[in-house]
Amino acid sequence: IVAILPINVVLRTVDFENKGWVAVAAFVPDLVTVRALEDRIADKTIIDQTVFSSVFSEGMINDKSGGYIIKFQFELKKNG
Repeated sequence: IVAILPINVVLRTVDFENKGWVAVAAFVPDLVTVRALEDRIADKTIIDQTVFSSVFSEGMINDKSGGYIIKFQFELKKNG
């Protein structure tokens, strides 16, 4: 997951509760990095090099520090 994220994005939580999925919350410091993150998770060539078949965002909220918290779902590849 860290290899997919831009360098200044910080993982807050990683949850393996739902079979076949990894739920992640990440801190993103600014809107420029939000754009870079969106571009990376939309880039199928990057995702294809991982153990994930897809990634989608569940939403973004403002963090009290001035950045953003974004929640994602990473779908694990079948038999991967």
